Amino acid sequence: MSKNIVFRVVSIICALCLVLVGVGMSFDASRMLGKQVSKREIETIELYKTEPIVNREELPYVEIEEPEPEPEPVSVQESSQPVRTTPVTPNKAEQSSTPSETSSQSEQSASSQSSTPQSSSSSETSSTSEYSAPDPDVDTSNTEPISSSVPESSSEPESSKPVEPSSTPSESSKPESSEPSSSSSSSSSPSSSSSQPDPQPEPDPTPTPDPSRPTLIVIQNGQQVKVDAQAALERFVASEMYPSWNIEALKAQAVASHTYVKYYNDVLNKAVALPNPSASNITARVKEAVAAVYCEIITLGNGQPINALYTAATAGSTRSSADTYGGSFSYLTEVESKYDCQDASNWDKVTYLKVSDVKKYLQNSTGLTLGDDPNTWITIDSHTAGGYVGNVTVHGTNGSRTYRSNYFKESVIANKLRSTWFTFEVSGDNFIFTTRGYGHSVGMSQWGAQLYAKNEGWSYRQILSHYYKGTTIQ
Repeated sequence: MSKNIVFRVVSIICALCLVLVGVGMSFDASRMLGKQVSKREIETIELYKTEPIVNREELPYVEIEEPEPEPEPVSVQESSQPVRTTPVTPNKAEQSSTPSETSSQSEQSASSQSSTPQSSSSSETSSTSEYSAPDPDVDTSNTEPISSSVPESSSEPESSKPVEPSSTPSESSKPESSEPSSSSSSSSSPSSSSSQPDPQPEPDPTPTPDPSRPTLIVIQNGQQVKVDAQAALERFVASEMYPSWNIEALKAQAVASHTYVKYYNDVLNKAVALPNPSASNITARVKEAVAAVYCEIITLGNGQPINALYTAATAGSTRSSADTYGGSFSYLTEVESKYDCQDASNWDKVTYLKVSDVKKYLQNSTGLTLGDDPNTWITIDSHTAGGYVGNVTVHGTNGSRTYRSNYFKESVIANKLRSTWFTFEVSGDNFIFTTRGYGHSVGMSQWGAQLYAKNEGWSYRQILSHYYKGTTIQ
């Protein structure tokens, strides 16, 4: 009996000890985890051992972070091309307010190219105008030089023969600088770099013409179209002169451009290209000038438009059309343009051309084989009124060829000279040309128009009657 009691007591004590040990272990585990483990959590842990976890929020206490993948190495390649920096385009007011380097529109005869012509250097940078227009209809049909001593039996490839004078001299239709300078000489360094201007907004499309208003026929997008004369002339004036110029000069340009286009339409039954200047250039001043004169043209009193050529700047006087192209017009004769010398950007301008480039131009355009001494390649044979070069002869080992200076400038030497008033010398690896004026120098000088209006207060009618002798405005 007593044994049974003792056995039961011992069993109870052992059971209590086991319970106390289990409770102690649970207490230690809870303390290690920072709080007591609930029955539900214990069941969750047991479940985690056998089944996948669907919701990560049910995970107990600590989430296991997955290691982030190591980034792949990035291969760096050096660009083989330099980064291009686009220079800031200067304001037109900071450029010379002179007309396009060639005759503006009339000079349009010149294929106009950049917005602000810049002189070419030894590496021959040529200016470009904003649009192209055909050349005046003067006697430039001769494809052969004035005289040639190349033997007839010499077989020349067709491409090497003299090229017909371009009907569109490629010279800019904008003045070189916006303010005349008192300095008398300027120089372009032998090495020059070309820059690309920022794109400019285009003007609004030319409106459909009103049949009751004056119209012009122009070339737009490769097609001949009829456009409102006033709207078209705003584009011509904005392309030919700087908007900041004297309003009388702008009016003179509007009438000259109108007459020039009408001459092509009515007399030649042709059309000229409609320019596409920046919309910002068609200012209130330009519109005011055009609105005042868009119905007027220059005539000889018979109502027929004249061939109103115009040029960017002269060498102090204009040239006659006969001296320049061979075609004679009574109103395109030599007249004084005394203020053009104040346009320093186009007066005594020095241009460097590499001997190797000049040789290439001469041989490609004449078909001659040049000798080793560049001093023997070119001779100036004569001069015309105003000091302009008359005829130029190119000499080769297989003969020689003589050209009018304007053809020489535009075609033989790839239009690298600003004017037919020039001198030159050979120094080392360069031909050094010095020029006065800009363009063919026939008709109205755009620089002259600006400076006569500014210096003497001339009206547009005075300007036009001065440059186109014997004409009237109708």
